[in-house]
Amino acid sequence: MHSYVKENKLDLNTIAFKQKEKVIDLLKKRFSTYGYQQIQTPAFESYDLYTTVTGTLKQDDMIKVIDRSGRVLVLRPDITIPITQQVAKQTPQLTEELRYFYVSDVFRNTSQQITDYEQLQAGVEFFGNNGSEADAEILALVEHILSDLQVGTFTIEIGHAGFFKEILDHLSLTPEQTNQFKQLVQAKNIAGLQQFINKLNMNESVQNIVEQIPLLYGNPTTVIQRAKELELPANMKRKLETLEEICSLLEAYQCTERIVLDLGLINHMDYYSDVIFQGFIESIGKPILTGGRYNHLADQFGASIPAIGFAFDIDLLLTLEQQEDPYDTQEIAVFYDPSKRKQAANIAQLFRRNGQSVVLCPLEKVNHFHSNVRYKITLKQTKNLLTTATETIEFHTNQELQEQINRLREGA
Repeated sequence: MHSYVKENKLDLNTIAFKQKEKVIDLLKKRFSTYGYQQIQTPAFESYDLYTTVTGTLKQDDMIKVIDRSGRVLVLRPDITIPITQQVAKQTPQLTEELRYFYVSDVFRNTSQQITDYEQLQAGVEFFGNNGSEADAEILALVEHILSDLQVGTFTIEIGHAGFFKEILDHLSLTPEQTNQFKQLVQAKNIAGLQQFINKLNMNESVQNIVEQIPLLYGNPTTVIQRAKELELPANMKRKLETLEEICSLLEAYQCTERIVLDLGLINHMDYYSDVIFQGFIESIGKPILTGGRYNHLADQFGASIPAIGFAFDIDLLLTLEQQEDPYDTQEIAVFYDPSKRKQAANIAQLFRRNGQSVVLCPLEKVNHFHSNVRYKITLKQTKNLLTTATETIEFHTNQELQEQINRLREGA
């Protein structure tokens, strides 16, 4: 993974930064085609913002600082919460749909991140639409982006946060038991889940539902049909109907082949209220993106605003990028004899004014120049040469050189 902070060392991998910019540019363009506009949240936020809102990160996972006045601040550990706070503050009674996207770092001090405290995220937040059509559109956007990125085989797992919460409401579990229960369900540990159930006093219908949770995974049509055969409470039936409607709407986007339904899906952010989802790529063992609907988060800021969103882990995504060349590729390089130093500078400025990248290098140091070059210009005492991967051309004036490069670029 590539991040700005890595064991307090500078990241001098220029290829990685170019790959990062390429991915970010692709994401921005795709977000824009779905009507999202870019925003930015502050890097430092009030510590109270995250401690007074339920369902957020653990306090120990936040990186804290103290300002001159003694206030405790945190480096931004989450992006959804501050965006929701600002939307709620400006429009408590939202009467229109708002679509925002961001590309920002989040900072967390978790047990999984010993030295890499920064994580670059790119995501969207869609406010003001509580319909299944908004859920389906968000999921279609995720599928569209993963297809754009050409990441190979991928799946989008969909679940419902309320489905698992509804089960918890029928069980009297301690916080420790709840955590254990979540871990067993997430790991789909059927044997361990059975042992856990045997220690509890639950009625037969609830026990049957709990036993089936790890198995309710796979093709949406098949999973929904199997879930309908269970004696589900009315609230769980409604949640299942919502998922069924979303999957039906996804058929219009022609992306159902990538969809997997997982009724045991659990997200670590407790503010999610309805549909939740995560994206997986075949070669990476953890989610490349996570998201879901959080209709009640704005309630904690005095507003009632339905919302849904997701975030890509850009650093994790970049582990897929193949760095084929050990060195970067330079567009134009001018190698010159000392007697041609002024001409070399003139040529460099000529192309730089046109927005092209040019580097200068004395001929005596050519063996120390490691970048691959698209257009190599060599200025010797006796002749001037333009060299590409396929041909070498002699030129006499700067204008003739410019015409030759223009010709080559047009024919590329």
